[in-house]
Amino acid sequence: MMKRLIKFSLIPLIAMGLAAPLSAQDGDEARSLPVPVPTDAATEGDEQELNDTEFGQAVALSQTISTTTGVAMSPMLGMGVLGAWRYFETDAALRGELPWYTLPWVWGLCFGIFVLLKSKDTLGFAVPEIAKKPITVLDDIQEKASAAIVALAVVPTTVLEQFPATTPTTTGDGTLAIAPVIIPVLIIVLCVAVFFVVWLTFHAFSSIKVLSPSAIVNSTISLIKGVIVAAYAAFLAINPWIALVAALAIIIVCALIFGWAFRWNVFGFLFVKDFLTNASNDELRDGESIRGFSTRHFPGVKPRSYGRLTRDGDELVFAYSPWLIGPKLKSRIPLADLDSSVRKGILMPSVTIENAESDRPHSVVDLRMRFRNHDEAVQQRLQLDSISPNLVLSGMKASWQWLKEQVRRGSSAIADAIDTPISSST
Repeated sequence: MMKRLIKFSLIPLIAMGLAAPLSAQDGDEARSLPVPVPTDAATEGDEQELNDTEFGQAVALSQTISTTTGVAMSPMLGMGVLGAWRYFETDAALRGELPWYTLPWVWGLCFGIFVLLKSKDTLGFAVPEIAKKPITVLDDIQEKASAAIVALAVVPTTVLEQFPATTPTTTGDGTLAIAPVIIPVLIIVLCVAVFFVVWLTFHAFSSIKVLSPSAIVNSTISLIKGVIVAAYAAFLAINPWIALVAALAIIIVCALIFGWAFRWNVFGFLFVKDFLTNASNDELRDGESIRGFSTRHFPGVKPRSYGRLTRDGDELVFAYSPWLIGPKLKSRIPLADLDSSVRKGILMPSVTIENAESDRPHSVVDLRMRFRNHDEAVQQRLQLDSISPNLVLSGMKASWQWLKEQVRRGSSAIADAIDTPISSST
């Protein structure tokens, strides 16, 4: 019961925070979102007015970036809150001039979809996590679709309201002044880039939830994400400059872990694709590559890198491109002194290794869901020693250990103990 109260109490706080810049009073310069006045409207003697306009533009830009950062954390909820707040804060006679996302049916639909898909969390531990997986996948698709709509439509619309593009004019010396067109375009590009970096990082946690077999793990992820969003919403509600500092901190952190988030999003996209197409029930084609995602136990490879797994003599070879394009890198595991196997999985199988010092088998590659029903074929193609049963998580300690295993960025002890050269390949 307490968990439900926490979740639903966050919604009004988020709404207040995301919409705080829009509720500012006209007399409060630090909170207002002024529409910039073209600089050619300033004449001699109006230097102070020009300075005020430039300050207003700086305030508008900072608040636009802050709001974009907040909406990127949860696009569907953010779009709904933004639209509803602007609708109710605008006089009825002027609502016809508002953007499309302020229409009641649009933000009403946003709230409805968000509540419907997030309601699975209220089921708690009463329903097995695997039974909630279809809803988790739908929620993942919702986040991708709403992010595309916000990035391509809502963000540009919001920017152009604050920085309207005007027709290029000819100056006194005959040159064409294109700044009124270029500046809004550059701001749109900046805001879309900010949105993409922040959204991709927060969406990585949704990809972890898609893979997670534990309700404890998913509840922990939801709680952490909710606390971050609520704290940022509080900053927005308190003061826009504090929110800007928080936004810059979030953007920097997201940029620093962008590669990690990118790899998790690749995993999430391919998992959802295999899930929707029921790819695991299709027969493997002759010559079809065994593909999957590296773990921290594969030496020399960053966790969650996507690539192709092959057998070369007594070595297991993983070939991948860090950003999916460009020259491929290869990392090898000599299997002469290791026990190798295919471990069955409820969602996806994995390839494991174990040496004399290991306390248990370690997964080096989590295969795509495509190979879930093809354990014997994978074993034969990779010439592995055996097929092992599925690993079942039980209890808080095991679930926490699984989560730490997924989010750690460094290599493991067993990976460090393997001498593995990395060679470039075209």
